Amino acid sequence: MPTVNIARALKVKNRLTSRIKELIDFINKSNSVVVGAERAGSVKAAYDEVVQKTETLAEVKAAIQIANQPVQLKIFQLSELRSRKTFLQRLVTTQGTSAIGYSGEVGEYDAELTGAYVAEEVKAVTKRLESIQDELDEFNAKTQIEIPEIGE
Repeated sequence: MPTVNIARALKVKNRLTSRIKELIDFINKSNSVVVGAERAGSVKAAYDEVVQKTETLAEVKAAIQIANQPVQLKIFQLSELRSRKTFLQRLVTTQGTSAIGYSGEVGEYDAELTGAYVAEEVKAVTKRLESIQDELDEFNAKTQIEIPEIGE
């Protein structure tokens, strides 16, 4: 088994995932054809490759998961911060007089979390996201793991 850093293993994982998706798309499009029509390639061979690649993918994911134990909290924090940033960016902060829907009716709005407050929160969350991502990038570059032979 080759030894690579986690950053490289993540790239391998993404390549495997992409290849599996391509093969599944091919199988879905080519499995059943009109009698007499030419098939673009062997569906059975594609399926056999899916089976092999998914086994390898599971092994790569497991190796990454085990190696990530020391930074698992940071990984979860990153995920939650991304969710919070998305929530804040979508939050309605209408303040003052504004139209209500399309009826032409006008209403007075009061946002407890104002646009300025939300903008500052987004900046703070983004800064923390970048900091954690930098730490994870460093960990991923330094940490070596064994992954199965890919056999492209």
